[in-house]
Amino acid sequence: MTLPDVNRALAAVGACCALLAVVLAGFGLLRQPTRLSQPLRELEHPGPGTTAADGNVTFQVVAWRCGLLHVVGDHMPWMADGQYCRVRVRTHTTDRPALELRTTAQEVVDAAGRAYPAETDAQQISDQPIVLKLGLGAINEFDVWFDVPADAEIVAVRLRAREDAPGVDVPLRSSRAAPLLPVAALAAAAAVLALIAARRRPASRTRIG
Repeated sequence: MTLPDVNRALAAVGACCALLAVVLAGFGLLRQPTRLSQPLRELEHPGPGTTAADGNVTFQVVAWRCGLLHVVGDHMPWMADGQYCRVRVRTHTTDRPALELRTTAQEVVDAAGRAYPAETDAQQISDQPIVLKLGLGAINEFDVWFDVPADAEIVAVRLRAREDAPGVDVPLRSSRAAPLLPVAALAAAAAVLALIAARRRPASRTRIG
């Protein structure tokens, strides 16, 4: 295999990778995760890198985790009836009027479409707010705790600025890095196929007249 063959193979692989990146970005699979204000806690998943607005408040899921069996307070652990899901949320108030946001008005949604409200006891035991006063330009970050059935598969969190608002759903996924694996695999496969094809190409023969 000559040097021009290698260059052509590498160029083909690069073009395939660029096309895949464009396609995946169009479907939102290469979106950057949320910038964290603190390191991820044990077994916590990063939130998506998007914001969702409800009225004059924008929400961003910073991180989340399900499967917690208890919440730790100042004294003994408080056990979940099923499992706790803990969602770390960042809010930004973009306009007037000021309002009071109730963390207990937030919900998580499972794969069957059932919604579960935030759990007041866990919220208080973990020293997280029940009511937040949001003024113009205010940015807040806090945990919201939910007690859901042990076998529930949580797929989204429903966030609302006011108790009577329908709210906005933010999908929860276990990892944003997963879509990068097929890209690497396809790129490696393309490189191998290109090299094999170049190696198997028959050498030109000089005809003797």
